[in-house]
Amino acid sequence: MKNILIISYIYPPYNAPAARRPYSWAKYLDKSKYKVTVLTCSNPDSSLGMDRSMNVDLPNVTLVKVKSSLKSNISKDLRDSNTIHNSSGLKTKVKGYVVKVGSYFLIPDKAIFWYSNVKKYLSANAGLLENMDVVITTSPAMTNHLIGMFVKENFPKIKLIGDLRDYHYIGGHQLHSPWPLSLLHKRFENKILNKADKVTFISNAMRDIYAKHYQKNAEKFSVIYNGFDADDFNVETNAVTSNSEKIRIFYAGSFYGGIRSPKGLLQLLDWAIEEGLMSLDDVEVVIAGNFEKSLQDEMASFKSYAVVDYIGKIPRNEVLKQYQQSTILWLIVGEKLSHYTGVPLKFYEYLAANKYIINFAPNASEPSALINQFNLGANFDINNDSKKAQMKKWEAILTEWKKNQLEISSQEDVLTIFNRKNQTKKLESILESLD
Repeated sequence: MKNILIISYIYPPYNAPAARRPYSWAKYLDKSKYKVTVLTCSNPDSSLGMDRSMNVDLPNVTLVKVKSSLKSNISKDLRDSNTIHNSSGLKTKVKGYVVKVGSYFLIPDKAIFWYSNVKKYLSANAGLLENMDVVITTSPAMTNHLIGMFVKENFPKIKLIGDLRDYHYIGGHQLHSPWPLSLLHKRFENKILNKADKVTFISNAMRDIYAKHYQKNAEKFSVIYNGFDADDFNVETNAVTSNSEKIRIFYAGSFYGGIRSPKGLLQLLDWAIEEGLMSLDDVEVVIAGNFEKSLQDEMASFKSYAVVDYIGKIPRNEVLKQYQQSTILWLIVGEKLSHYTGVPLKFYEYLAANKYIINFAPNASEPSALINQFNLGANFDINNDSKKAQMKKWEAILTEWKKNQLEISSQEDVLTIFNRKNQTKKLESILESLD
């Protein structure tokens, strides 16, 4: 039996996308082959709060929690600073700008306040590592990888798997911090890629980009997609037909300050109304999650904004119900490299909900390719597709809806592939290759 240590700054019950992957691995690794321990933070800075419905006490998984020195919620302060221009108070404005500027100097990320405490804990509890066979560190927090390298340096016989779910330097100098701080990200990224025995990515597109830049390490690279947890859903593999009186379009999650722009859908709806293909009475758009006021103001210029119902942040179990109650699930992928070469976690949940997906994304995006491959819905590239092409797609959707035939293809294959339990088998293959 192999002893496995998973290191992740954030972990359930904290409700963040970064928590789902290490949790699913801990949950689904074969316990007859692997003894699993998870090392996480007891007080992480989580912008999405907690999901109390998550079963944190997984059978045959040891959970070790170490406290961070960070006292304040940086994520909340950053969200507040994004709306600082709407405030008339000088003190509030100053605080907002200080937080925003200061965030650039968190090297490599906010989990760094956890780093020294973890080092102290591991040094004081060396027995935890003495019999460990493999350590798995999973980003987006690069600090997780720094802890993994600390372990590797002190226990060289332990195998290290670095799981990269975000760009740290490639494309990252525009994403994370300004030059010259980006050079530190480059140094960290180089180090984990060189030290790790295996490196995993969340998509083929992301792996290929890293393989091009780090050719000497490319043979270490593998892909483990994220996915959905079937335990969260009553998954049906048959085609779903909508017979509602209105097209109910649902979106869950953040717009990342407009990087994921909702304006593409509203523009499409306005066009369709102008062309007489539909009326406002035919559609409702429901949005759950973080919705910046500045973005709300921009959306108000569209006629179709009148049918938008913003329901705010709701518990995850309520989000899953919203999926089932909707006709169409709405996906948006940003134009940035880090967005369109990955796959949003909600995409996998949309799959499990077995509903038609409309995806606003660059044509070259990974989600667009998957939607085309498995016939899951329609893709719209608002920057490259002509108005005529977009209207033709939307008219076809309306036609099928009016006939109560808005269907997606059989989901059996895609549900098998993107089930987190099955994706974890890819991790098990990598673990076995380390022998």
